[in-house]
Amino acid sequence: MSVEYTYDEEHNILYTRFFGVVIDKDLRDQAEAVAADPRIKPGVRELVDLAGIEEVRGSSSSLETNIRIDRAHSEKLAGMRTAIAASTDLMFGFARMYQTLAELQGSPLTVEVFRTVEEARQWLGLQDDDL
Repeated sequence: MSVEYTYDEEHNILYTRFFGVVIDKDLRDQAEAVAADPRIKPGVRELVDLAGIEEVRGSSSSLETNIRIDRAHSEKLAGMRTAIAASTDLMFGFARMYQTLAELQGSPLTVEVFRTVEEARQWLGLQDDDL
């Protein structure tokens, strides 16, 4: 799997990092893992870092699958704010497609896309010592 996440329970912050070659299964497995993680509480703030991705072998249907997973767990994920840091044009476009689909399909997440991790951290209100 080309994704990993860490969770700071004290501050309710999730840090997700994608790297290498990312396939549809990686995206789906990540969404399912977060939804099933009993530590994660409503209102979690998530920082997604796409800088390590070398290639995406996925489709928009995998993004729609993730949104269905999120909606199925809407009570748990209510108020979740996800900031995606995507420095390359390709990853920025992919992330914006996810943001748009999330808005159109009623995801419980609020998703914003940024060019830098610093901008994403700022939008989430993260302090220097958070994550």
